[in-house]
Amino acid sequence: MRTATINKTRVTRRANGDVDIPTRAVVSNARFTEHDLGGVTLSYRHGNWFMID
Repeated sequence: MRTATINKTRVTRRANGDVDIPTRAVVSNARFTEHDLGGVTLSYRHGNWFMID
């Protein structure tokens, strides 16, 4: 997978500016399952991306 878009309805924006993106929010033409990506959530915090459980 080289490119993907995010389903914004599944994104959580927190009052402190953090943004959480679960794997189920990732939309791509590539075929993948949650098993391929794992069940982690991407989180944008203080200018950096993190993978959280």
